[in-house]
Amino acid sequence: MKAVGSVLSLLHSGVAVVVMVRTALALISSDRLALLAMRDQSPPALRVAKSLIQGKGLFTGEPVRARRKLGEFTGERISTREAAKRARGAKRIVIVDVTETEAIDGSVRGGPFQYINHSCTANVFIRIAYGRIEFYARRDIKAGEELTCDYGLSYHEGELACRCGSTECKKFI
Repeated sequence: MKAVGSVLSLLHSGVAVVVMVRTALALISSDRLALLAMRDQSPPALRVAKSLIQGKGLFTGEPVRARRKLGEFTGERISTREAAKRARGAKRIVIVDVTETEAIDGSVRGGPFQYINHSCTANVFIRIAYGRIEFYARRDIKAGEELTCDYGLSYHEGELACRCGSTECKKFI
């Protein structure tokens, strides 16, 4: 109410002051609405733990609704030529192509998404756009469930045996 009283008392000082106060009130309202909208957009709690699929895996610490953004793949930006060199003979490949000429190596300064394992019936999908690699829930995911995505075409070139255990397993990545 004090803000409204201030607006009324400043009304005699000029229109510009009234507009500024109204704008400030509008910004407060729109910021509050934006925060409420972002509440569901903040990334869910994730943890890295031992995986039944292979090595370490990425798990959600809370239920996640379908289509929710989970986070982004991070790491060193390199050329696809350098990516191919690094992948050759590597035991663990953590590289995702962003464009035909650029890739991100998650094993160098990477975040938790370097631990997302492959599954032929994945619960997560990848969106590559504007130089970013984003992960989204394909379906509702239960708390404690391992996050998996279908690697699709990869530097494994169809030679790595798949360990996902799905009834729809394609046998190789």
